[in-house]
Amino acid sequence: MRQLFLQQSAVFLQQSDCAIECQALLTVGVITVVRPMHEKVIVLSKKQSKDSDLLIKGINEQGSKLLLYARSALKSKKRFGGGILDPFNYLEVSYEDSHRKKGQVSDLHFLTEAKLIYDFPHLRKDWTRLNLGFYFLQTIEKVSHHELPDSTELFNLLGNSLKTLETSEHLETLQLHFNLKVLHLNGLMPQIENSSEFLALPIQKHSLVPLSQDQQTQLKMKIREPLHDLLA
Repeated sequence: MRQLFLQQSAVFLQQSDCAIECQALLTVGVITVVRPMHEKVIVLSKKQSKDSDLLIKGINEQGSKLLLYARSALKSKKRFGGGILDPFNYLEVSYEDSHRKKGQVSDLHFLTEAKLIYDFPHLRKDWTRLNLGFYFLQTIEKVSHHELPDSTELFNLLGNSLKTLETSEHLETLQLHFNLKVLHLNGLMPQIENSSEFLALPIQKHSLVPLSQDQQTQLKMKIREPLHDLLA
């Protein structure tokens, strides 16, 4: 059953009604006006570019991967201070694609503003949770695509998994559950006994999976190859 990320926490109560509020381009005569784009994203990774710029990868609510370029981000405490562009952060962002002013198509968007919605603070207090959280981010970065609305399920899976990771006491089961759902969403889940019951549960209820530890271990071994192929 589909579980929406924005329904799982007080900070995620309202689904965005403006994933993309306006057209990217509005051409009037020979002048092209680029209107800001407004979306909610989870930051997957960041990388320094030049002296003070940052290259940010994120996933939006439609399951598309966004490549955002933040000019002078390391110098600008007003626009991008306080680690707001760090991985894990759930943000409302505004950006423009300056390449399209010249009639070109590019995956790169220029970030103009970012507002923090939630930062999953409990992940940063526990090394094991933090490592597993980075695994979730890296996996979603691998399977998502630029500018292609893969599915809201991919975004919701990541958000729900990170939120659940903050308090879960069954991290190995949570990771297995996450991996199964990733394979399923990508159409690569093999027919395996006992897996259907696991997949039917929302990620928040991973601890209720009706499988013994031995059965979970066997399940891990059976999905190892298709998971490796997907993430290679």
